[in-house]
Amino acid sequence: MAQEIIFGEDVKQELNFTLDNGELIKLKIFYIVILQGFYLISYTYKNVEKNVNLRICINPFGILSQFENILPFDLICISEDNIEPVYLNDFSIGRCKLFIVNQEEKRALLS
Repeated sequence: MAQEIIFGEDVKQELNFTLDNGELIKLKIFYIVILQGFYLISYTYKNVEKNVNLRICINPFGILSQFENILPFDLICISEDNIEPVYLNDFSIGRCKLFIVNQEEKRALLS
């Protein structure tokens, strides 16, 4: 399943994905200029929207690790230079990448 999340140049991104099991998820990701960062505002899974307001950062445990017993997926952010994504174009130019992964892929990345 590991899919790279492709960003546009818009400060508000609403992205839809289909998981391996056919379930749909929706992510709302905003770039907040004053905070110089990308934030996962909410995700929708099984037709329930959950507001989380989590900063998208380099985290070896996954951005949604606190929900790993609930969600069959997680988000992993990587950077070429090991610097957090802070500019609007960090993902569109490829300096940073964000992946949606299932729990097995996440465990493989962490080991």
